[in-house]
Amino acid sequence: MGNRPYIDKVRSKPGKIAFNYDFRVEPGEIFFHPSELRHDQKDFIYIEPNVKGTFSGNKDWGFENWQKVVQALPYRFIQGKGRRLEGVEQVGTNSFRDGCALLSNAALFVGTDGGLHHAAAALKVPSVVVWGGLAPPSVLGYASHTNLHNGASACGSSAACEHCKKALAGITVEMVVDAIRSYAESWTTEGLQGSV
Repeated sequence: MGNRPYIDKVRSKPGKIAFNYDFRVEPGEIFFHPSELRHDQKDFIYIEPNVKGTFSGNKDWGFENWQKVVQALPYRFIQGKGRRLEGVEQVGTNSFRDGCALLSNAALFVGTDGGLHHAAAALKVPSVVVWGGLAPPSVLGYASHTNLHNGASACGSSAACEHCKKALAGITVEMVVDAIRSYAESWTTEGLQGSV
């Protein structure tokens, strides 16, 4: 578990994280070397439908849900590597840092809790984050983001979990679309209009 102050090391056990509810995540900082800033994309929403890692099954909101979000909105969406959503531009990102460099140009990030939502906070990119029942947004979410959560308790399980699946099912496509639209009200650039 290393140096992760959001974990209650006393109550955690193999395969199940217990969270330290006294901890509140703070945005970090990300600095880029000029050579990393190779992406010239502007005026887009960075969407990440793919989940990775040990807890991926318990963070997976469903590829079909992400597809419905894209189809419901007239904005330009871009994603990095991974399974591609139809109607979304895919930009080859060779590493997490490369994905962060792309993210730094986005008007909005939309995805689940994980590395990119933390990067978005560090880069001051507004975000819509889908939370299930794995981790608590009160501990790992940012006040500057729109954190969509149905109030399920955090189970911390690394094994496939019906509790997490049910919590994710409580977040509807309409909730995500409405959250994105609430940000769109403040956009003045024409570039975000018109998906590919």
